[in-house]
Amino acid sequence: MTAPSQKEWTEEEESALVKLEAESVAIKETALDCLKELHKQELIFTIRAMSSVEKKAFIVVEEEKTNNALDKRKQEDDGDK
Repeated sequence: MTAPSQKEWTEEEESALVKLEAESVAIKETALDCLKELHKQELIFTIRAMSSVEKKAFIVVEEEKTNNALDKRKQEDDGDK
């Protein structure tokens, strides 16, 4: 079996690469940001569809997650001292 042939890298391709490397890319221009925004919209629509009891339960769970994460970070920071 022979290895696949590779075409030679051209000056035009090199110039295009250099130009791209020089440009800054904002997160708003990436697929990751588009996905993040989509998930935010889905969450907003989901929360709007919840009853007030469900919303309160959701908030309690999220606050517990935040507090647990903060406690863990504080323990890690204290362990570094």
